[in-house]
Amino acid sequence: MKKNILITGALGFLGYNLSKVLVNNFPMYNVIGIDNEQDEKYRENKDSILKYNNYYYIKGNVLDKKLVREIFLINHSSLSHFSDIHGIDVAYTTAFESLLFDISKEGLEYYENNMLGAMNIAIEYILSKSSEKKLIYLSSCYVYGFSDTEKPFSEDSPLSPISRNATIKLSVEMLLRSLHYNFGLPIVILRLPSIFGDGMKGDHLLMNIINAVIQNRSLEINFSPKSIINAIFYEDLIIGLESFIPFKASFNIFNIGGVNITISDFINIVIDTYQNITGDLRSGDIFIFKNKIQKNCCISSNNVYKSTGWKNYTTIEYGVEKTLKRMLNA
Repeated sequence: MKKNILITGALGFLGYNLSKVLVNNFPMYNVIGIDNEQDEKYRENKDSILKYNNYYYIKGNVLDKKLVREIFLINHSSLSHFSDIHGIDVAYTTAFESLLFDISKEGLEYYENNMLGAMNIAIEYILSKSSEKKLIYLSSCYVYGFSDTEKPFSEDSPLSPISRNATIKLSVEMLLRSLHYNFGLPIVILRLPSIFGDGMKGDHLLMNIINAVIQNRSLEINFSPKSIINAIFYEDLIIGLESFIPFKASFNIFNIGGVNITISDFINIVIDTYQNITGDLRSGDIFIFKNKIQKNCCISSNNVYKSTGWKNYTTIEYGVEKTLKRMLNA
């Protein structure tokens, strides 16, 4: 019997690439994608993913409780021809609204939409009659905040989010914990680091650095050059996300990270790699560091390796080289 895998935010960077890996490499999965198509940056992903026979796409919003309920009950018209009608086996919540659509309310809708969307998925999943259930929520390693030491954060480290996004992620984590302990929904929380890779759009630190080098333009960075973050090439991360489909969950939290690296070292790798590929010189002087205080967010991914066998194998150098070559040839 095929497993039915639901992916919210299916046209976004992570949702789209996870969908592609699953439909290309795992014929034993039906993949159901839902996206509200509000993020214009990724609408072009729709055409390329619809060609797969084991992919089912629904345009809709996870804030729509009736729609979410239909999906979990396999009652939606797009799913009427399923041969294996037994509900959703695994649900990935990759949907995360990345723009403030209502500034007049000081961004309150941003909080509401991102928290309520995740809650709708979890609550309707609990109410569904699926024989097998597992919710995988993509959180952030920045729920730990920052440290002035180089000691990596583990899953048991104190939580002290600073950014708006990290605060929302941690709030959802706490709500999901309560739903698990009160209603028994198996849940996996994955705390993701800073990601980079071709096709990634929007305001992301590592991709901003790569784009600044390509375009030879200045970029302000709100870190010290010695600040250490965890960076991962997206292809490794996608493999890590898939590894949790067979994982037997209760309520589990994992850091799923790559390499702990200083901002300046990442910049130097991008500059050196770009120059090796193109022969054009670039200078680190285009980067303007706005913060002289070293703040670190190092993480340890030892627990995920012990539990699933997954670990990050791609070096930053190789990931940057693949990213640059693809972007320059696009």
